[in-house]
Amino acid sequence: MRAFRTSALALLVLALVGAPGAHAIDVCGNGICLGTAVPPETCSTCPADCGVCPPPPAVLVVNMMPFAQSGETTQDSQPHLAVNPLNPQQIAGATANTASNDPLFSPLFVSTNGGTTWILNNILHGGGPAGNTTLSFGAGNNLYAAGQLFNSGYTIVARTSNIASPSAMSILFGRPNVLQPWVQARPNAGGDRLYFGFDDLAAWGTGKTASIARTPNATVQTPLWETFKLGTRPACFEDLPPVRLAIHADGTVYGVYYRRQLDGRCNESLPIPSDVVVVRDDNG
Repeated sequence: MRAFRTSALALLVLALVGAPGAHAIDVCGNGICLGTAVPPETCSTCPADCGVCPPPPAVLVVNMMPFAQSGETTQDSQPHLAVNPLNPQQIAGATANTASNDPLFSPLFVSTNGGTTWILNNILHGGGPAGNTTLSFGAGNNLYAAGQLFNSGYTIVARTSNIASPSAMSILFGRPNVLQPWVQARPNAGGDRLYFGFDDLAAWGTGKTASIARTPNATVQTPLWETFKLGTRPACFEDLPPVRLAIHADGTVYGVYYRRQLDGRCNESLPIPSDVVVVRDDNG
């Protein structure tokens, strides 16, 4: 994922607000409106029957960076955003390297009014600027974060049930030697299935580093995790870092990653052809 430098977090397009479609009204007094007129009356053919035509859709643009932090110049790259499907007023955002004045915890961007205003809530473990972090909402307002700890090769998966609370997120899982963490949640039987995709640097050289950790219930205090590799064919040195997951409403889980082809040219100084591999789990 390419990083883009900016002195503050890039502006966020929050909502595309549509207006009701224009409809004809019987200004002419002929008792005929809309498409039943002959010829049909429309805004273009009979403006008087439309009244004031609605304005084009409006776009609301908000700077997520709170005013108190408006002077920071940290590289707020690799942004990620999650909206609570049960309460769209709740939105959480994260970037790599957002400045923090807390020695123990890193910040999340949090809005509880649909993105109109934002605060930085220092509830991610690690202290200092957060590393690459991704977010996903589950059931019951649960927000899950997978993030790399500041100045550390260690990555954690954490949970909070209240994004506005100052209480630290609960750590559910952690491991070293991880690149590009990616988290996805799906409500399931009163809990949340949770999937954590990552590139496992500890397996570098084996040709199979694209990995997933999953738990059937991430809402308990100590979830049980299963970790496995996605690749079944030998590859060159490693799979490339991004491992991305998506969950269908029926519970089917899809994943995509890059496999570096094993074609006799495994030389890091040369371009190595890669395959885009899509995988599926029908059992969730």
